[in-house]
Amino acid sequence: MTVYRFAIVIFSFLLFSCGGNGSGSSSQPKGLNFSEITNAEEFCEKVKLSITSRRSSSLIGEFPKEKTIDPKAFKHTVNSYAQAISQKDWVLDHLDMKQDGNKFSKSFRWLDKRHRMAMTIVVNVVKQGNDILLQNVEFDTNIEVLEKITY
Repeated sequence: MTVYRFAIVIFSFLLFSCGGNGSGSSSQPKGLNFSEITNAEEFCEKVKLSITSRRSSSLIGEFPKEKTIDPKAFKHTVNSYAQAISQKDWVLDHLDMKQDGNKFSKSFRWLDKRHRMAMTIVVNVVKQGNDILLQNVEFDTNIEVLEKITY
């Protein structure tokens, strides 16, 4: 009888420690929380990180609500670029951030060993007060299998 009670206690402990409804968890992956960012440079870096780590779902939520983006197409583009970035030793060229009033633009270029452009991701954001809003992300490439598209 004691063995059964012990087994029930262990089973209950495992059930409650492993399960749960996840109400305390966030949908944002750790390290990709955009709400804590206070400047446009950091915001653009987080966008690059979410693309290179194939986290398209965390990035879609940062676009303006009135902008409709096909999640499947966006995920396909992000995954394609992330795969291409991880396939080879590229030279990452961080271009200086451009500012026009409250609009900011940051370009990330991946170059081959001979410094020819292979891929470029341009992140355009707008700062309104303390909020930073993602306007669009431009994907550009010289690699034939990747598409050039702006979201």
